[in-house]
Amino acid sequence: MVRSRSRYRRRNRAGLWFFGAAVVLLLAIVLFIRYMISIDSVENAKEQKAIEQANQVVQLEQVLDVERSVWDKVTYVVRGTDASGEEQLVWVQDDDVKAFKASEGKTKAQIQDQLKALYPEASIIRISLNKVNLDQKAEYVWETQVRRKDEEGKKRVYYQFFRFSDGSPVGDAYAMPNQ
Repeated sequence: MVRSRSRYRRRNRAGLWFFGAAVVLLLAIVLFIRYMISIDSVENAKEQKAIEQANQVVQLEQVLDVERSVWDKVTYVVRGTDASGEEQLVWVQDDDVKAFKASEGKTKAQIQDQLKALYPEASIIRISLNKVNLDQKAEYVWETQVRRKDEEGKKRVYYQFFRFSDGSPVGDAYAMPNQ
């Protein structure tokens, strides 16, 4: 009888260890989810503020998208439609807010085609709207990130800006260091 009792205790301890590990794992998952929600809520609050600032300049009936970009500073571009159904793009950087009709500039697809024509071998990583300060002048641009070969034939990542209004290149392409 003594023997069966010790087996029972060993099984019971293993069950306690399993239960304890499950509780710790569950607690870690819950804490991780809460942490991610708190981070997301901070970003959502910033996006909501950008939407409110955009609505002070252009009354948007519907917000289609909010895009966040960073170069010199954090810039939010709010894309939406106004009362007449026309698509508007509103750049919000701190308290500086500027609106354009989407029809006044190049589209993402046009910039993508332009990049493919300039660098046929390149792979496009990202194309996003941004506001940058180059030569002490604010420019509303399409910020592009592409992977292409440099002068030595090595693949590198480049950032290049194109004016939103006409798609012309702004400044030089910035090569990121190879890692």
